[in-house]
Amino acid sequence: MSTDKASQPKPPAEGVRVIHRTGCQTKAKDRNCPCGPTFQTAIYQGPGVPRDRKNHKTHRAAVDYLKVKAGEKIKGEFKPTLRAPTLYAFVEDVFLPGIKSGAIEATRKGTKLGPYKPSTVRSYERILRLRILPRIGSRRLSEIARGDLARLVDHIQADRDGKEPLGGSSIRNVINVIGAIYTEAIRRDIVQISPVMGYCRPAADSERGKHVCLPLEVVDRIDRLQTAYDKALIALAAYAGLRRGEILALRWSDVDFGRREIRIAGSMDAVEGIVKPKSKKGARTVPMFTPLHTLLLDHRVERARLGLDGNEQLVFGVSDRNGGTKPPALGTPWRRIKRCWKGLPETDLHSFRHSFASWCADAGYLITDVSRWCGHASVSITVDLYGGKFEKDGLEVIERGDQYLKTGRRAS
Repeated sequence: MSTDKASQPKPPAEGVRVIHRTGCQTKAKDRNCPCGPTFQTAIYQGPGVPRDRKNHKTHRAAVDYLKVKAGEKIKGEFKPTLRAPTLYAFVEDVFLPGIKSGAIEATRKGTKLGPYKPSTVRSYERILRLRILPRIGSRRLSEIARGDLARLVDHIQADRDGKEPLGGSSIRNVINVIGAIYTEAIRRDIVQISPVMGYCRPAADSERGKHVCLPLEVVDRIDRLQTAYDKALIALAAYAGLRRGEILALRWSDVDFGRREIRIAGSMDAVEGIVKPKSKKGARTVPMFTPLHTLLLDHRVERARLGLDGNEQLVFGVSDRNGGTKPPALGTPWRRIKRCWKGLPETDLHSFRHSFASWCADAGYLITDVSRWCGHASVSITVDLYGGKFEKDGLEVIERGDQYLKTGRRAS
């Protein structure tokens, strides 16, 4: 009987975490594990402050440390640790909870863009768990330098085990996550400088023909499609510049045929359902040009025959068991579109959004209008993507200026 009790695993005391040695096969919550683990305590120091994590050689030392700190709190003698936390502690206690709750917002060049998208939060957490924390999670924020980032990238590539090395975009994503962490740490005055500053990021991967800018002559072949559903799906991207998630989240109540406007109020996330748009400026109103107006009307007639044209029903939804609509999987419609659309380049739905911005520039619309219709967080994004489309020939610029100086009005 006593032998059985001795062989049973002994869990650690409350507030103590068992840290097993590298290569330990059990990973059980057993303080008597043969690998000789260390024992970690995490002292709560207040809201918004990372826990004070400390490793101890024995379980008894960890328990005694917790008792001492608990006594200090009771007597009012407890003082938070002011040293920079480890990357792991800051991520677990501050960064991940913050981006999940919306307390920490995405930034671009010092400007807040709003809460992180759920898909971005999942991507950040995956990158942290798989590629960053296992390698430099134990380092304190104040100790990590640019050289550590270069070694981190080398280790990530070395662990590919014969697989193709990660592309430039994947490495940039890793560095961007670290940059976001340090942006928040600097804001909280935990560190003064980010190791990402001055780090030379690799060039992003080529788009491999995916997000190409289709000429208007190609877009106008939309009539080759067989169903009103497919035509309206492509038209919302090509003639209104909507993103894939925005198209899937669109309800009939958002489509105003009388004023010929479309209101963008949300985006469809694969896990969370309808969420807020990508940025604060993602909530917007876009004009409904005549080709789109016609195709959407035809699509609504078809949906009315199926009883799927209610104001609160999704424009491209499929029937669910509750009598409402749920977002479709676009794989089947897209394969159908590619079969009907002979000569369509190897591309995806987002390319039609690029085409929208391109033909708007050719039509003479202001770049600020195009930026607003596309829902870009700032005009600088539109300039980076499509700035060349808005550049005018030197003679054209001179003619417009001369006409304005003569007539006192802008050239049409």
